[in-house]
Amino acid sequence: MFELIAGRVIDTYREPRMAARMAIGELTSITRALLVLGLAFCVGSILSIVLGALLGASSPGAGGSAIVTVLSGAISQVVAFFFIVVVILLGGRLFGGTGNFTQIAAITAWHHLAVAIIAPLLSPDFMIVAVESATGISLLAISIASLVSLWLQANLIAEAHGFRSVVKVMGVMIGIGLVVFWLVLIPLLRSALVA
Repeated sequence: MFELIAGRVIDTYREPRMAARMAIGELTSITRALLVLGLAFCVGSILSIVLGALLGASSPGAGGSAIVTVLSGAISQVVAFFFIVVVILLGGRLFGGTGNFTQIAAITAWHHLAVAIIAPLLSPDFMIVAVESATGISLLAISIASLVSLWLQANLIAEAHGFRSVVKVMGVMIGIGLVVFWLVLIPLLRSALVA
């Protein structure tokens, strides 16, 4: 079973649109999508712990609260998952996309699993270490992982919504990301600095 899943994850990097068709065909319910999301969370958590140990960071939940850390991370992951699904669904429909909720949930869960192997590079802990150390290799790794994640997600969205141009999907994703950044993150940062 592991070899099958690992092979399909590798195939996602080679043929992302084919992987989207596979995910839509096999993850035909929200329950199945959430199972894949759970697997992605486990893989990402394990790799984050390993990367943290290699970087000399303290283990998550040090001091006996590891279960709280894991549970809050899992809950956050599920909430973020549904938020992302709704944004992709509505954003795609706005531009004439044809994907439904279950299909978007399938490709979103599959994206989480496919990028679980590079997700530790996108974690806030790794980004803080990379910025503090200002090593070119760390910043390059973050940039490459971000671009790969964006490219995979754009391909999966394009297939689920029936769009031909992955570049246009990437452009819309970047545009939505900038809007969210300016409308949500900037006010949060300002309020944090004032407090």
